[in-house]
Amino acid sequence: SPFLDSFQYSEALGEFHLGQYDRAVEVAQTIAKATYKDAAGVDQPSPNKWQAVYILGQIFDARRQPAKALEYYRQVADRFTDAAEAVTTYTRKGLKLSEVTVTRPPAPPKVVQGGIPAGAVFRNVGIAKEADEPEPRFPEALKLGFRNIAEVDLKVYPVDLMRLYLTRRNLDQISGIDLAGITPLVEKTIKLGAGEDYADKLRKIDLGLTKEGAYLVMVRGENLYTSGILLVSPLELEVLEEPGAGRVRVTVRDALSREFMPKVQVKVIGSGNANFISGETDLRGVFLAEGVTGQAAVVARKGTLQYAFYRGTTVLAPPVPTPAKSAPGKPDQAQSAPSLEQNLRQLNDGTQMRNSIRLQERYKANDPALKGGAAAGGFK
Repeated sequence: SPFLDSFQYSEALGEFHLGQYDRAVEVAQTIAKATYKDAAGVDQPSPNKWQAVYILGQIFDARRQPAKALEYYRQVADRFTDAAEAVTTYTRKGLKLSEVTVTRPPAPPKVVQGGIPAGAVFRNVGIAKEADEPEPRFPEALKLGFRNIAEVDLKVYPVDLMRLYLTRRNLDQISGIDLAGITPLVEKTIKLGAGEDYADKLRKIDLGLTKEGAYLVMVRGENLYTSGILLVSPLELEVLEEPGAGRVRVTVRDALSREFMPKVQVKVIGSGNANFISGETDLRGVFLAEGVTGQAAVVARKGTLQYAFYRGTTVLAPPVPTPAKSAPGKPDQAQSAPSLEQNLRQLNDGTQMRNSIRLQERYKANDPALKGGAAAGGFK
């Protein structure tokens, strides 16, 4: 019957929608291989051949067998847009490192005896926490995301994160840094697989670094590149952003001891700022940046090896200052609370003014000419 093939195709499609994959595969493969003689007696493929092949691709796709699904999708990629997109999705390649990865050095011993223990290495150390406290935000190791890449070449260079950020203003294009002639601290080739993952994968990489500092990690796989910064540092940033005020409050702590870190150099810049806002943390480990516009980025450095980095996701917009209306005979009120140093200067200025007036009054009391001048409307 000329309708046999159509009935078989209907069965294959129905079994597929019912989740009866084995029977659907059996029938669809029969249709894909079937031939029928036309009016001239020439063998012709089934009129439903390519639909059956497409169904086979979808069945193996649903069974999470991407390699088998691709075998059928490729046959009909020029006939069905979805099949072509499936081929592109499964075979695309990718490499990805986080912009900044942080690991913690081990806590120093309370009593040092005999120097550093032999074989001691830096590792990520968690912070003692309550049962309901969230996990630390820093990962256990450098994590490389990849897809359909068989192997990569990895290089690591020590860098000054503060200077790097000051010159680049962001870390988005650090892979474009010219490192010609500079010998990498670490250089290795890492085997990732057969290059046929058909899914996003993650590989933890131990670089074996033994010193605190900032390191530029560059990875190349085939024609793809990715890069990121690895920080081996005890510094931790707690950042409070106030969108309506354009204010960023940075608190620097030791991630292991939880103690505040004073005199840490901090630089803050917003995506809409032309210049960095710089300063040092006070005894509370706090630095306050005003006038930040756009998305904020914070870089902190203590000494030459300890760094911390933060990138905000909130868009900040400082308010436009407007002069305050003052009552008649009264000075305008300040628009913002003065700093402790400003308040101290104001107190000192007031004290000096009062002392000057007292001194003039003493001169006036002892000098007849000044007395007369005072009587005539001079000093009051």
